[in-house]
Amino acid sequence: MAIYLSSLMLKPGIILSICRDGVMPDTLYLQAHQAKSIPESTGERLRLMLNDGQYAINGVFKPSEAQNAIENFKRYCILKITQYEITPTNNGKIFLVVDRAEVVEQGEKSEIKFESLDDYLKEHPEDNNLLQGQLPIRDSAMSASPAATMPKKTVSKPPKYQNLYSIDQLSPYQNSWTIKARVSFKSDMKHWSNQRGDGKLFNVNLLDETGEIRATAFNQVAEKFWDLLEENKVFYISKASMQMAKPQFSNLKHQYELQFDKDTIIEPCDDDSDVPKLHFDFVPLDQVQNLENGAVIDVIGILKEVKDKQEIVAKSTGKPFDRRDIVLVDKSQFAVNIGLWNKHAREFDVPVGSVVAFKGCRVQDFGGKSLSLIPAATIVVNPDIEEAYKIKGWYDAQGSHQSFRSIAVESGSSGATSLTSKQSILERKTIKQVQDEKLGLKDKPDYFSLKATISFIKTDNFCYPACRSEGCNKKLLEQDNGTWRCEKCNINHAEPNYRYILTVSVVDESGQMWLTLFDEQATQLLGLSAAELLKLKNDAEDPSIESVGENALKNFINENISFKEVLLRVRGKVDSYQGQDRARFTVASLAKVDYLAECEALVEILSSYSV
Repeated sequence: MAIYLSSLMLKPGIILSICRDGVMPDTLYLQAHQAKSIPESTGERLRLMLNDGQYAINGVFKPSEAQNAIENFKRYCILKITQYEITPTNNGKIFLVVDRAEVVEQGEKSEIKFESLDDYLKEHPEDNNLLQGQLPIRDSAMSASPAATMPKKTVSKPPKYQNLYSIDQLSPYQNSWTIKARVSFKSDMKHWSNQRGDGKLFNVNLLDETGEIRATAFNQVAEKFWDLLEENKVFYISKASMQMAKPQFSNLKHQYELQFDKDTIIEPCDDDSDVPKLHFDFVPLDQVQNLENGAVIDVIGILKEVKDKQEIVAKSTGKPFDRRDIVLVDKSQFAVNIGLWNKHAREFDVPVGSVVAFKGCRVQDFGGKSLSLIPAATIVVNPDIEEAYKIKGWYDAQGSHQSFRSIAVESGSSGATSLTSKQSILERKTIKQVQDEKLGLKDKPDYFSLKATISFIKTDNFCYPACRSEGCNKKLLEQDNGTWRCEKCNINHAEPNYRYILTVSVVDESGQMWLTLFDEQATQLLGLSAAELLKLKNDAEDPSIESVGENALKNFINENISFKEVLLRVRGKVDSYQGQDRARFTVASLAKVDYLAECEALVEILSSYSV
């Protein structure tokens, strides 16, 4: 059966016209007469065979939110394509790479036999404009705004670099490309040694006006490009291999990353006026508390406070780290604590009141949200960008006289300070309120404060043998030779580092609930490390040790913990157990009751009543 209404939308020969004339329409109507889903790590890649009513072309819909959102997609449907590019591959085939499209009509199978565009161009190479240079990407949303596309049109192209691409156009479907990019970050040279041998690598972040992409060099290639690539310098780069990005190693949003190899060409570029020095995607500080733990973001604000540098020693390895905390504020009237580490902590020398932009802050969740710089982070003081001028103007006019609400929870005694503050006391929940408001059963975690009494502690399984390697904490497996093995680190330890997973019952005047305390909070509550409490339990159960009674553990808990009233900062998050959703509550921080602060808060509550 022939196509009827659909034929009014299709323009036979439009695909060939694009390849021959190099003119890409803002909107392209094509029929998808074949489709196949191919699984990838980032989602389903949709492989298509498209036609314009005369010619057929290979198509691919890259994994993206736009693809997931497409509705009513069926074979023979008519697609309205508004963002796309046409590119050749190494085997001579031509692909239409679709970034954005929608189904506008359900078409029917056609009796027409479509001619393959690849076969036609093999016989008529004079009509193949792609031989002279790749066509640009077409985005109808961008073409409606001349200013939006202007940076791409003004990029300087020396004769040998006519086939110049922007970073956001890069994908494995291109055959020949060159990018002009600035090195916005360069890592240290990293070395490794394992059963397969030794090696080295370093990585860089490459930036242009459209975005950033990560690139890595290994071994001899790393040695070749190590001295050449410098931070803030601009280079022409081509002939690098491309693969799916690994989110566990990079915070960049590009879905692909580059790997330099022996064929990669990198040449310095002296004309860097059209390449930005840094690209930011700022998040207002009041939104930090709503972000998931581990998210990496950029922030900008006024430097409100700079604290002294401290040396922190890792308990598991004894390795020292330098840390400095600073406080940033913005127009949302929130203040956030940002932790700087090692080199950033040692070299930070910025006057209070300066505008500071941070690229690469990881959201942390220790008793409340705070930020910590990742190793690849960049700090820019008084950046020459519009956001910096706006926030400086606001601060000079009114911000310097305002008070700010802090969402940061500092280390040490500051967690206790916030729990005993008047604001925390006034905002405190009862257990019944937590249950009635269904806290911990929402899409995002809930945080609240309690004043409760410890009524019971589970002592049958309160800790686990953890890896002693820095930053690991994975559970160890005891071996036949008496050592303890970590499968993640591939290391056998002589002894484990026992860490708490302590379950306690708490009560108040309104009800009861179960809470989980991890190592830091449980140690603070009990006054003993997990290893010390485990030894006390084992000694009490060993009849050969007469110096320790069988009730030693029970007596310790009764004398020191049971029916003790404490202040708790709790995190509630939904958890699935046997197919049922339930709230799981963990203690983020705790503190002793400050009776003076309690009285002052009570006085304020009573004063608010009209008596």
